[in-house]
Amino acid sequence: MESVKEQQLVQNEFFKNMFDSQKEQQLGSQFDIHTGGIDLDFPHHDNKTAQSKAYFDPDSWVINFLHSIHLTIGGCKMSKALKKIVTLQQVLEKYGPTKIRLLFLLHSWSTTFDYSDHEMEKASNYEETLNKFFFEIKTLLYSIDDSNNSNTSTKDNERDLILNKDFSTAEKQINLALCDFIDTPSAMENIRQLMLKTIAYMNIKNLAVNRLLLRKIAAYITRLITIFGLHDSVTFVDDIGFSRSTEQQASTINTENIVMPHVEQFASLDDAVHTQTIADKSKIVTSGDRVIGQLLSESGVRLEDQDGTKKATIKYCHPDVLKSECKQ
Repeated sequence: MESVKEQQLVQNEFFKNMFDSQKEQQLGSQFDIHTGGIDLDFPHHDNKTAQSKAYFDPDSWVINFLHSIHLTIGGCKMSKALKKIVTLQQVLEKYGPTKIRLLFLLHSWSTTFDYSDHEMEKASNYEETLNKFFFEIKTLLYSIDDSNNSNTSTKDNERDLILNKDFSTAEKQINLALCDFIDTPSAMENIRQLMLKTIAYMNIKNLAVNRLLLRKIAAYITRLITIFGLHDSVTFVDDIGFSRSTEQQASTINTENIVMPHVEQFASLDDAVHTQTIADKSKIVTSGDRVIGQLLSESGVRLEDQDGTKKATIKYCHPDVLKSECKQ
């Protein structure tokens, strides 16, 4: 009987020292959030709560438990013993950081996520949509064809009003999604739908576009992907799209604006070569395209030849994306 009492005293002293240390030095008598894996919910966290209440008798020792769901492979929890494991370094080497971040944004943090190539393909497709969206926007905003100015509307027409309404609706839906348990999948789907509608708006030929509205939409989406960690912090108010590197974003120079006149001259040279040799010197054209493409891709610039005698179109892109395309 005496030994039982001694054990209880020792146990009480142990818990007292443990909880007093946490309470007084770090956490206080209560703390807001206690995190852990879902497998720790019971019995580990239940036991911890029971012990703390039994000793301190607080109304609630932890106000909120935040349990994260497991990452699985092939329906099973990651396990070295079962040889079901993939390292972050392996995934980074295969897909790169942007696709991994997109992967997590496209999936709810509160439900089990099964890693697979199929899920990575979804992230890759989303990245392609983002790139296409920013390509098209920048083509209009940095157009080398002065005649495009005549295709810019200053007054809202029916198409502008519809797109502006879609933009306003998307803003509200995205805000609601993020306020609802940080529902990033719903937010990302609303962003995707807004991008597709904007691309469709831009691609209708021979109709004026509202560049101010397009810039507002592009700036909004850029702000969101910056918040989500897909984009480095924006240095310039008018910067849109993916950043090229942290160093360039930290610079006080807007690279695109500075290089534009030189790129226009390069594009004019490309146009002249095509015009003079398109009839019977295709090999020269092919070689010229290869050289020009390689030089410009390192600076994050893509030249796209148009049908017939139209001038080449300049598009800005992340250099890594262009390098990846060249390898394919």
